[in-house]
Amino acid sequence: MNNHMKIHKKIGIFGGAFDPPHNGHVNLVNSVMRELALDKVIVIPTGTSPHKAASATAFSDRLKMAGLAFPDYEISDIESRPGKSYMIDTLRELCEIYPDDEFYLLIGSDMMDSFDTWKDHEEILKLCRVVPTSRSIVPVSSTEIRADLEKHKHLLPEAVYDYIKQRGLYEL
Repeated sequence: MNNHMKIHKKIGIFGGAFDPPHNGHVNLVNSVMRELALDKVIVIPTGTSPHKAASATAFSDRLKMAGLAFPDYEISDIESRPGKSYMIDTLRELCEIYPDDEFYLLIGSDMMDSFDTWKDHEEILKLCRVVPTSRSIVPVSSTEIRADLEKHKHLLPEAVYDYIKQRGLYEL
């Protein structure tokens, strides 16, 4: 094989607030990784989401929890830039970093309904394959987990739960 041939990697992109990341997120990434035979997954905690109210939890804490929840995947702080975080900006940046690779953007099927309102959504479709994922098998959302941590602690990776307790996050 000569050196001019590029090996294309299949890279999954999984973004979210991860406030906190739970087993549903982890199971979803693991199953998509297998089903699509991805070479790697980049987990990207959202900076300032244009779709949701700002997270009360510091970006640094959400980044750390993502690292604890997804120890086998790359965690990126690419959305730590100031201002609202738009997926198109993140994708453009990733395309510069990995110019020869294919991207698979994993988004919740609930977000697909509003995908056409995303900034530059036509360009997103040119830069990556959008993979709608069904809400994973966890019966509650991160919001509900934050509201009653003890009741739902079994839904969190143990390292994430320990970090939350140590940092005093989500104390009511």
